[in-house]
Amino acid sequence: MKIKHSMIILLTLLLLVGCGQKPTDTVADPNNGEPKEEVRDRTEEVIPPAATDPDEIFMQNPGSLMEGEVDFNQAELRKKLEEMPEGLSNEEILDHLVYYLAQDYQSVYQELQAFDPTNQPNVETPDGEIKRPELEQVNVFVLLDASGSMAAQVPGGVMMDLAKKAIHNFTRDLPEDAHASLYAYGHKGSNQAKDKKISCESIEEVYELSSYNESRFNQALDQIGPTGWTPLAAAIEETTKAVKETDENTRNIVYVVSDGEETCGGDPVQAAKELSETGAQTVINILGFNVDKQTQKQLLEMAKASNGSYKDVLSGSDLDSYLKAEQRRIEREWDMWRIKSTQEVDASWASNTQRMNKLVYRLNPPYGLLGLVKEERKRLLQAADTLNEMGKVEDIIDLRSIIHKRGDKLENRALNFERTISKRLEEERSKAKLDIEEKSNEKKDN
Repeated sequence: MKIKHSMIILLTLLLLVGCGQKPTDTVADPNNGEPKEEVRDRTEEVIPPAATDPDEIFMQNPGSLMEGEVDFNQAELRKKLEEMPEGLSNEEILDHLVYYLAQDYQSVYQELQAFDPTNQPNVETPDGEIKRPELEQVNVFVLLDASGSMAAQVPGGVMMDLAKKAIHNFTRDLPEDAHASLYAYGHKGSNQAKDKKISCESIEEVYELSSYNESRFNQALDQIGPTGWTPLAAAIEETTKAVKETDENTRNIVYVVSDGEETCGGDPVQAAKELSETGAQTVINILGFNVDKQTQKQLLEMAKASNGSYKDVLSGSDLDSYLKAEQRRIEREWDMWRIKSTQEVDASWASNTQRMNKLVYRLNPPYGLLGLVKEERKRLLQAADTLNEMGKVEDIIDLRSIIHKRGDKLENRALNFERTISKRLEEERSKAKLDIEEKSNEKKDN
């Protein structure tokens, strides 16, 4: 009888394990049967498909084995290659190699994206007047998901802790003239069904839009914990109200950090679209923190509807890397405004042209886009040859061709940056000189 009883228990356990739920944003609460948001462990290594669009590649996360701009852990790479299964297609092999060895293009790419080719003169005319460009105000809004699922572990620690650390580092180094705002959503109640209404209505600007004060901002940030549900649409709608209060000379940059899709019945895609249509200068950046495919789809739709950008981040270091690149991009925009007020037209044109050439062509540290492409291509080809020596590649010629085609596409996109910016630089140079000439002729006629 004891044996029979043990067999029944064993079969029951096996059935329970076999019927385990797939990761979703809501699961049944074992205590009362009510649904609540699940805290998921997503530390298992998953090899995502390698991006194929050049702009998506330039925004990719650096390879998991990269240890700097071009350095990587060679011993660990050898181990990973040995562990790779045989019989993979060349496309699947490339997915693995990119995951391990992808170049970090973000900083250079985003600086080129923000490149300001205008050439405003700051030359004193005979009547003592100086034409100066008007400086714009920059507002930075950070929307932080405080749903219960942000308590999950990812490489590096707990998602909420990593997100808060990255946001602190990001806002701390914003330009001194920029204003900051921090919204928390889903941070009250709990992720149980009985508290859903409270949680879904908890959208709060914990740091009101104002000049950045590190102490007050950290106090506001520290009080946020992974608590409830995900009222993503409502959080964006609250931000829209704030953006509508700004004028046309204000640039509003919105960062949405979320690890899950809307769970409060709102329409975040429509909300993002309405935010982008406020009439103010508004840029929306959506960061999917270790999201599943369903969530990624919704966040991508939000970015598309708002003409914004979407970025996958898989770990705390990815989020920190992205936000640091954003810091440099915002700083560069402000630097360019200041450059306009201190340089003459030709000096500004020459300086911009030289800087653009370095960002595109430089083949040694600090690398330009073409230099980074060259280094990544070299790493991928070497890894492919190593796999071939291990007998894990069926057609090395085809694999090398795929890698070369990837590099060619990136080189063409980099060169397109150069052509486009060079054309704009020359156009703006001519326009600025024409403005000076017209001003001079105006005074002569008087």
